[in-house]
Amino acid sequence: MQFGLRSDLVEAPTFVLRVYHYFKVKNPPEATLLNAFFLDDLARGSSLLTQGNSPTGLQRYLSVMKPTQKLDLLADRAALEKAVAPAMMPPLF
Repeated sequence: MQFGLRSDLVEAPTFVLRVYHYFKVKNPPEATLLNAFFLDDLARGSSLLTQGNSPTGLQRYLSVMKPTQKLDLLADRAALEKAVAPAMMPPLF
């Protein structure tokens, strides 16, 4: 196990990330974030998909489930308001 993860969830790096920081800048460089996901979240999502128990939002995010209709939220204000309404938020676990 590495980082507390099963070995099937860990693989060797396949890329290098280089960030240039101007040498005269007084503040130290910040760590570059590649994504907002954490490893445990990715492992949980993978497990849910494998088990067939993934929530609709995850399925749509990964394009496993295609939307039934497409809306132009830039042109349709009512559709935009409905899409971002608090009632549309999924329940917490």
